Order: sequence, then structure tokens, then C-alpha cells
Amino acid sequence: MNEGSSHLVNWKAIERAMKDAAPGMRRWVTKHASGMCGVGEYMQHWGLTETNECPRCGAPEDARHVNSCPSPEAQEEWDSLMDELGDWMTSVDTHPEIHLAIIHILTSANRAEAPTFQTLWALRKAMQQQLRIGKQGVVFGIMSREWERIQQNYYKDIGSLRTGRRWASLLVARLWSVGFHMWDHRNKCLHSEDNWANQRIARQADRRIRTEFQSGHRSLLPEGRALFRSPLAHRLRSPLASKVRWLELVQQEREAAAKQHQLLCQQWWNFRTYFGADSRESNPSG
Repeated sequence: MNEGSSHLVNWKAIERAMKDAAPGMRRWVTKHASGMCGVGEYMQHWGLTETNECPRCGAPEDARHVNSCPSPEAQEEWDSLMDELGDWMTSVDTHPEIHLAIIHILTSANRAEAPTFQTLWALRKAMQQQLRIGKQGVVFGIMSREWERIQQNYYKDIGSLRTGRRWASLLVARLWSVGFHMWDHRNKCLHSEDNWANQRIARQADRRIRTEFQSGHRSLLPEGRALFRSPLAHRLRSPLASKVRWLELVQQEREAAAKQHQLLCQQWWNFRTYFGADSRESNPSG
């Protein structure tokens, strides 16, 4: 939220939505609205991960990035959520121009673009106030009070018994749902083998596996040679976790073989040194 705009926010709608929300959603909103949550920025700061990369696109990840990730998967999820939000706004007889304006603000925030929506004169104050508050906060329900007033008037115009007050609190909850589903989508990608980070790790693992096969297994002990029974093509088709484990085992076997070789060399040197000394002592001319 931009500085000096707090008085424009519909805090009453947020309060009502908080009362109706489940405890888990309340915690989620509090953490993510403040930005202090389990995104790459803080995970790295807390020493829980080595990088601050987004699991979907690889860019530095803060709380805002979760809702604006440019990866095709994230954009597809966002578009689907916008369709669902639009269907809900239609189902509760949202003012058509409010409907278009909110979707436009959310989309411009998602695409990191400046809003260019031209709305009716009656909605311009709400639009201006919302942009002053900040478009990034919309997904957390930080909305101008003007939207509720305009929606209430619209309900009166169409003879509806609905209230702008109830509409506003339900809208806040729906916006939270958008943010929560984007977070859930991000986490599913994080734990998927197909995410950006794992794809990079998989490429690195494939290069190392090819290098290990080129190095061969002749210098390894019998236990290490057994790791090369499967052909290279089979090893490259295995799951990522299997590839990483195989590389760890090969590394351990190479270290064991190197230690064995070093021990044998030391024993041979000791043997030569001992018997060489004995031969010199028994040789009168020595």
C-alpha cells in the first residue's frame, strides 16, 4: 500500500472478511500481505535455501512475484482465476464497469503494466483512489471505499435487495482466494520434478553422468564398477532423485578407490624402503 493512502481503504470490508475467514486463511493473508512469507527472498535470508529463485521461472522471488510470475504455467493459472473471479462478479450482479475495472487492475498488476482502462465518469474517483492505494494490494483485498458506494447505488438502480456492504466483504474474500491459489500453484511447482530449478539440476546431473561414463569404471573397486552395469541411456532416463543418488554413490566409490590406491602405494613404498635398507646393510660394499 502506498504511503498516505490508508484513509482511502475500505478497512471495514477487510474486517468483515477476516471474521468470516477460516483461521488458516487469516494467517495466510497476514503473512503474505506483509511480504514476510516463505518466498525465495526470505527463504534465502533465513538460510533455508541457497538461492532466492522462483521455482516457476528462476527470477528473484518476493511476495509480489508470486502473483506476477511470467512463466507460462503461472500465467495460465492466473487467467483461469480471473475467469472464475469474473464469473463470481457476474453472479452477484456486480456493476459491469466495476467488473471490467477490477479485472483490468489485477491484470495490469500481474503483467507489470500501467493501467490504461477508460471507465465511466462515476467510477473515475474509485479508479484514481485505487491506483493511489496501489494496484498490487488489490489481490489482498486492499480496496477503495468508493467501490462499495458505487455498487450499493447500482443495486438500488436495478432494484436488487443485495447490499454493497456485503458485496465488498465477499469481494475481499474472493481476492484472497486468487492470491491463495497462486501461492498453492507456486508450491506445487516447487515440489514438482518439472519446475524450473529441478530442470536446471537435471541438466547439470545429465552432464555429470555423461562425464562419469566417459571417465569409465576401470579404476574403481568391484562395488563401484557395479554402478555402471546399466547403460548411459538408461541412467539418463531415470528420475532426478535417482540420478542425484547415483552421482553421490559414484563419487563415494571414486574416493574409496583413490584411498585404496594411495594405501597400496604407501605399502609398496614402505616395502621397498624396508627391503632396500636391509639389502644395503647386508652389502659390505654398500
